[in-house]
Amino acid sequence: MNEYAYRHKSIMRQVLILHRLGIFPPNISPCVDIKAYEQRLPAGAETWFAIPRWKLVAGTYAKAVEKVLNKLQYARGDLDFSGRIKFLSQHEHTIKKFEEISNQQNGYSILVIAAQFGWRHRDRSVQKVREIFTENEFGLGAFEIGCMILTHPDRFFSDADLWILCSGNECNLPGDIPIFTGDIPIFIGHRGKLKFDGGSPSTIGIKEAYSFYGSPTGFVP
Repeated sequence: MNEYAYRHKSIMRQVLILHRLGIFPPNISPCVDIKAYEQRLPAGAETWFAIPRWKLVAGTYAKAVEKVLNKLQYARGDLDFSGRIKFLSQHEHTIKKFEEISNQQNGYSILVIAAQFGWRHRDRSVQKVREIFTENEFGLGAFEIGCMILTHPDRFFSDADLWILCSGNECNLPGDIPIFTGDIPIFIGHRGKLKFDGGSPSTIGIKEAYSFYGSPTGFVP
């Protein structure tokens, strides 16, 4: 498997794709800070990705995830998604790092994020990935990764492509049921189709590691 089999798109091309798919409500215009992607790419990142501010997409993070999944289903025609999506939230560390980037790009509806699509942390559990983050690194969640797949659909071309762990998410059911605590949402290529599991007993656990999974991460410039 070639980790660079998919082709990186320019930020403006990504913005155009997101706009055409109607990610934002009609009253919000897609705009990015041009200076943000003129910076030197941080070590560990593959390229710059256009990630909408989820709070402009929906009222809750889980609703924003659901909207992106619906857009993926429409755009690709092959997405199967399930699980307890309504219990998804961002990990505390991811929230903190996104706040830093948001402050740097204040006033723009789409954030420019330096990121890698999973190969950097291949064959590592989410717990391990979080332990070895560099100082400016953070996990990406289902909303962010869903947007990256929307703008780079060839990232999932076949069943052989590296599957994705959403290390920037948490999925905890109410009532502190131990069997569910720490479930990690996943994107996988399954029988020629893209599948998303938002958290269930069958979802991979935070301590599990497999060679065919990787965790996408972002970097604060």
